[in-house]
Amino acid sequence: MLLWACFCAMPIFSLAQGNPGADFYLDKILKKLRVQGGVKALSATVVIDGKIVAYNATGIRKKGNAALVTKNDLFAIGSITKTITGFLAARMIQQSAGNLSWNSSISDFYPNLASIDAQGFNSTIGELMRFRAPIGLSGLTHASCDLNNFADSPPISCQAGLQGVVGSCDKTNLSNYQMCGRDEFVNRMLRLPVAPYVLDGYNNNTPVVVSALLQKSTNRTFENLLREEFFLPLGMLGAKLSSQVTDLEANQVQLPFGHDSDRLIDAYKSDWNRFHVGHASGGVMMTPKEMGQYLVELMPGSSERRKILTDESLTTYFSGDMGMGKKANGGWFKETITRKIFTCNWLTSDTGYWHNGWHMGFRSVAFVLPEKKFGYFCLATDTNRVVGTLEAHLVNMWYQQDFLPYMPKSMNGTISGFSNLANLLDNDFLTTWTSGITNDVIACKPKGEGLLGIVPYKAILIAYPRNIHNIDKIQVWVRDQANKDTLLTEQTPGMDNTLFVFRNKVFTKELRIQFLNKNNKKTTLSEIKLLGQSNDPRITEPIEVIRDPVRLKVDPVIYVDVPVKLQKPMLRR
Repeated sequence: MLLWACFCAMPIFSLAQGNPGADFYLDKILKKLRVQGGVKALSATVVIDGKIVAYNATGIRKKGNAALVTKNDLFAIGSITKTITGFLAARMIQQSAGNLSWNSSISDFYPNLASIDAQGFNSTIGELMRFRAPIGLSGLTHASCDLNNFADSPPISCQAGLQGVVGSCDKTNLSNYQMCGRDEFVNRMLRLPVAPYVLDGYNNNTPVVVSALLQKSTNRTFENLLREEFFLPLGMLGAKLSSQVTDLEANQVQLPFGHDSDRLIDAYKSDWNRFHVGHASGGVMMTPKEMGQYLVELMPGSSERRKILTDESLTTYFSGDMGMGKKANGGWFKETITRKIFTCNWLTSDTGYWHNGWHMGFRSVAFVLPEKKFGYFCLATDTNRVVGTLEAHLVNMWYQQDFLPYMPKSMNGTISGFSNLANLLDNDFLTTWTSGITNDVIACKPKGEGLLGIVPYKAILIAYPRNIHNIDKIQVWVRDQANKDTLLTEQTPGMDNTLFVFRNKVFTKELRIQFLNKNNKKTTLSEIKLLGQSNDPRITEPIEVIRDPVRLKVDPVIYVDVPVKLQKPMLRR
C-alpha cells in the first residue's frame, strides 16, 4: 500500500493549451466580487509559467445603460501606462545604435532651453522614469490654451502666463499639436518651481517629459511610436490611448466608461481627454488579454515572449534604484506581494514589480514576478474596494495551479465532519475551513445506491493556505463492509496542495482523511475534491501529465496502492 511520486514526466496538458479550470475560477470570482463590491465592472488577467492562463471581464459598460462588458473590451489602465512609456524608451534605446540611452538628458534634446537655468535641465531618461529628477509636480495638461480656446471641463491646466513661453500649438493639426504640445510641456515644466521634497514624490510629469524626448529623438509622435513600436509588435490590434476613442465608440457605448463611486465620468469626447499632452503617464487602453501579453513580454524565461526587447535591454529596464518601494528605469515600483495585498495572511513575500493606476474612473493594479514568470492585472470601473481581494485570488490561482484543472469538476461523494464544511466545497480558495478539534477527521462517503461506491474513488485533491494550515501529516483510511479501517498512506503536506491518486479503483463504505496537526493547533483547509473514475477522463491517464513538473517537487502526486479486497464493489446489506 505504499506510494510513490513522479517528478520527471513532461506535461501533455499544459497551461499553454488552455485551462478550463482557470477560466471557471476567474469567471466565478469576478462575478462574486462585483456583486459584493457593488462595482460597475471588473476585469482581470493572470499569467502563470509565462503564459496567459485566464482573462475575463464582467459587469456593465456604463451606468444607466444595459450594455455588458466583454473580455475583448478596452479598459483604461491609468498610471500603469508609465511602465509602457518606460518600455517604449527601452525599445527606442535598443534601436538607436548608441544615439539614445538611459543617460540621455533633456539638455541633449533641448539645448535652446539652457538659458532657463532650470534644476532639471540635465535630468536623464532613467532619472525621469524613476522619479529622481527635479521636475515640478504642478498640474500641466494642455498646450496653448489661449490659441485653442479649450473648454475647462474637466479643469484644464496650461500654467499660462509663464515668461518666455508663447503658445503656438494649434489643435486643428493634431499630429503637429502632439509634437509641439509636448515641446511646450517641457518648456513650461522647466520654468515651474520645484518643491524640496520632489525627489521623494510621485510625479505624473516626468514620464511626459520622456515622451517628448522620444519624439525629439525619432521625429515621430508619441502616439505613432506607441502604436508602431509597442502595440503592433506585440500583436495588440485594439489597444490605443483614451484620446483616440471615437465619437461613435463613445456614443454607442462600444467600450466601458469609468465612474467615481456612483457618478459616471463621461470624458471621452472632452477637450480634456482629446488634447491632453500627458497621456504617456496614464492614457493607455487595453483588453485584458493585451495586458496579459504585456506581462508575458516582461518575463525573460517565457516561451510565449516575442522578445521585442533583448534580455539585456529587459535587465536594464528593471534596473535602477533597487530599494523596496523605489522605481526601476522602466517605471515599475519594486515591491513584495505582501506589502500590497492585505486580505490574507498566508502569502509568501515574493519580490517583484508593481504599479497601480487611475484614469477617468478606471482603477487598476498590476504585479509581475519576471523570474518566476507570474503576473496579474485587475481593474474596476469605479471603486477599488474589492480589488485587493481580487489580487489575493489571482495570487492563489498561481499557488493552486495544480488544483485549477479540477476546479469545475463535481464531487463523486459527500463529506462530513465535526464542523461546517461548506467552505471546502465553494470553489473559492480564500474561504477556508478550520477544524473543530486538533487532529480532526473528514469522512467521505461515495454516491450511489445498491452497490456501495458505484462510482469508485480515483483521486483526492486537498488545497490549503500555505504557511498557516498547521498540518504535520495527512493520513488516508478506508473502511470496509465489516467496519474495519485500513491505513492506505500517510504523507507530509506539500506547500499548497496534496493530490492522492489511487493506483486501483477504491470501493469503500467510507474514506477518512485524518489530519495530524503541528503544535496542538487546528487544521485549516481551502478546498477538497473527491473524484471518481468516470468523473474526469484525464484521471484515467497518469496524473502528473496535467501538472506543472516544476511544482511537482513541492506538491508531488502521491500514488497509493489499494488492497485487493477494496478493488471490487461491495453489496449494501
